[in-house]
Parts: sequence; structure tokens; C-alpha cells
Amino acid sequence: MRIGMSLVAAASLFFSFAHPVLAEEDARAAIEAANASFEEALNKGDAKSVAAAYAEDANLLPPGEQIISGRDNIEAYWKGAIGAGISRLDLVTKEVEASGDFAAEVGELTYEMPGSGGAKKAAAGKYIVLWKKEGGSWKLYRDMWNDTPKN
Repeated sequence: MRIGMSLVAAASLFFSFAHPVLAEEDARAAIEAANASFEEALNKGDAKSVAAAYAEDANLLPPGEQIISGRDNIEAYWKGAIGAGISRLDLVTKEVEASGDFAAEVGELTYEMPGSGGAKKAAAGKYIVLWKKEGGSWKLYRDMWNDTPKN
């Protein structure tokens, strides 16, 4: 009897410590899947689907611009960026820290933008996103990025 209770206690202790790790792994997998959908939508030129990845009360913090609040305004921003020639977005998650209904992601990105003479030029950067669980799925809540200087 004593051994059985010890095993139950040990299992409870293990799962109480393992639970945050499992939650973080689940959050990372869901965020990486959401990023893949975001990339696909942007690369297809679908600003509406890009905006749907954001929480209703999201803020977009693009480099060198004012804060853009709300899904409708975020859709307008991405429609403009797509119209200006932003394409071939690739997001690479480097780390995710999750706690409850929020998660923070740090990553790197590459994309193409219009260059001189109509040619496309490659660009790279880094980003940080605060994700919020909304309706059972992870949504971008605060989205900020900037370019990485070339060496």
C-alpha cells in the first residue's frame, strides 16, 4: 500500500512539473501552424486572411510607423503592404514562452520587397509577437518587427 501511494505521489509531482512544458510545446506547435497559415495568406496576397490571424483588439507595431489597432485597420495595413509588393514571407520561430492564455514568440523573418527597376530584393529581420488565446486558438495580439542590418 505504501509503495502504491508513493508511486501516485511521484506521478503527481512529475505531472505538476511537466504540465508547463507540455503547455509550452502545445503553444509552440499551434503558433508555428498559425505562422504557416499567415505566410500562406500573405504570399497569396490575401490581406483578409492575414488579418484574421489577429485578435480583435490586436495592435500592429510596424517599424517607423504609428501603432495600428484593430483587425480592420490591420487588414488595411497588410493590403497596402501586399499592394506595394511585399511577398515570399518566411517566419522562423526561435523561442516561445507560454503562460495561460498568453504566449511570447521571438523569431526571424525573410521576405521580398520591390527593388530598383521593378526587381525584387531580399530582406531579413526579427520579430516579437505576444499571442493571445481567443476562442480556443492562438491569435496575434501584439506584433512588432524590424529589419536586420546587412553586414
